[in-house]
Amino acid sequence: MLKVLAAEFDGTEFMRCPSLHAVEELNKQNRSVPLVVLEECDLPALIEKPSPFFAAAREARLVLAYRNRDAALAVLEAAERDRRLASVSLLPLEVHMEVWVSVTRLLLLGVPYVPANLSRGAAFPPLDNAAPVDVAPPPAAENEGKPVLTRREMEVLKLAASGMQNKNIAAKLALSEHTVKLHMHHVLSKLGVDNRTGATHWFLGQTRQTPHYLQEL
Repeated sequence: MLKVLAAEFDGTEFMRCPSLHAVEELNKQNRSVPLVVLEECDLPALIEKPSPFFAAAREARLVLAYRNRDAALAVLEAAERDRRLASVSLLPLEVHMEVWVSVTRLLLLGVPYVPANLSRGAAFPPLDNAAPVDVAPPPAAENEGKPVLTRREMEVLKLAASGMQNKNIAAKLALSEHTVKLHMHHVLSKLGVDNRTGATHWFLGQTRQTPHYLQEL
């Protein structure tokens, strides 16, 4: 799983931590941890004493990666007793690889995720009502020829297309490296491409089509 994610999300580091203490240390080092993915073996401790997990994760989203559907249902049931657990996202692994990679992309973008096929009480709104991903609408006739990305996303993409690494892009634009990574995830999602190569091809096409816009960046 770590190898697949590392290949899919260029510039994002994935690692296996032996304990919650290790996660705490990463946060203390300001490593910008967006996700803490738990295994099914962590479930009993998470339900019985969730406080250490949330304390270790800090601002990171807690995610349970599960193969057994009952494990995911146990989180939803426990959330009725402890509302903190309602913020735990659920990542199914018994699905096609492309599906859980796509779910991981949503989670990295900050979108909470609970599979629609899981039973939820009234306290759990349908996924359709979850925070939407910032995806540009399909281009209408009046928007034809206009870029689908925000100005900041175009700035990040322009530098990435030139071969610049995330840390260098961050320094040039006075952003954190984590923010640059999120911008790139937004770019890939909006353009419907899997990697920087696809985004670069799109960028080069826009350069030929709308040079007046790109010159303003």
